[in-house]
Amino acid sequence: MSMVMESPGSRQLLPVSCDVAVVGAGLSGALVARRLAEEDLTVAVLEAGEVAGGATGHGGGLALLGTPESYVALSAREGEARARHIWEYTRRNLDILTSLAASVGIAVRRVGSLRLVREGAAAEQLQQSVSLLTEAGFSARLEDATELDMLVGLRTSEDMAFDPVALTQALLAHPHISVQTNTEVKSIEPEGDELGVWARRQYLRTRAVVLAGGAHVVHLNHTLAQGMKVWPVQAVDCICSEAVPIPLVLSEGRVLLQNWEGRQQLTAWSASPAEGPGSLLAQTAEWFCPQATMLERYSGWFVQSRDSLPLVGELPGLPRVYAVSGLGPWGMSWVFVAVEQLLALMLHNEDPGLLSLKRVWEP
Repeated sequence: MSMVMESPGSRQLLPVSCDVAVVGAGLSGALVARRLAEEDLTVAVLEAGEVAGGATGHGGGLALLGTPESYVALSAREGEARARHIWEYTRRNLDILTSLAASVGIAVRRVGSLRLVREGAAAEQLQQSVSLLTEAGFSARLEDATELDMLVGLRTSEDMAFDPVALTQALLAHPHISVQTNTEVKSIEPEGDELGVWARRQYLRTRAVVLAGGAHVVHLNHTLAQGMKVWPVQAVDCICSEAVPIPLVLSEGRVLLQNWEGRQQLTAWSASPAEGPGSLLAQTAEWFCPQATMLERYSGWFVQSRDSLPLVGELPGLPRVYAVSGLGPWGMSWVFVAVEQLLALMLHNEDPGLLSLKRVWEP
């Protein structure tokens, strides 16, 4: 018995059993599926909506070196050694992106970024951050931003821009991968040595399950839910009279303004009820492109871990059910290295270390 499904570029049959079922056909799910398929495992990808239809398709294809938060603030909260480790993870993320995209023929551009501040105290933090980053071996510099009506910006040059939708589609185009869209997974239940995956009008038996990204995966496991927070996001594509020459990170990382394929993409997210993403979008648009012509608007959700680092690991009490989630609005800066850590656990039993989801339930 087999069921007809749609897959990128062709029609395939979704098997009634497979080696691994991946829940979510965004970039993280595609990365997991492709790597496992290259290990000669059969992989079924189950997606509640469309391929790359959520955060992957609307979050902006910018992968940062480091985090939007100032390095001084990050070091104060996490300690200098851990802050350096976090930035090293994101550098590794950029390396993986570069080599992987080249292997499937997807273009990646080194565009850098400018993280802007308007207030004097924040400018002082940026200056201190540059000193600490230089000591830690990262390339960053302070740059005057008065031409942008801001005080200063922290400039990094390693940040990468790419098309996450095209990359997702390319990764899923593999003979060992089956993709079923518009199929929301309802439950995952142990059944002897296997797992039963129950979805809308679908049932699948598998040896392992991976919950990959997406707000919907939180509903499948309470452990994941307790370690997460949800961010509403809004994005607009528009045409401005003057395009920004470099991606701009604003409002402590809650706003991204970048030039993409001849149009400006403005994205904002906020969990604050007093200042939602809509008001952030309006403020930024009025500041940088007041005469813009709007082309498209998007509203959705991001899920982020409570400490802003990805959650990677095997779920407690559910052997062979794994997760890579909580990537948040800056998920492109984490997704490649997070999936690398997950696959090291699945294939070689290596601990995810800094990203381990054990921190959600262990003190």
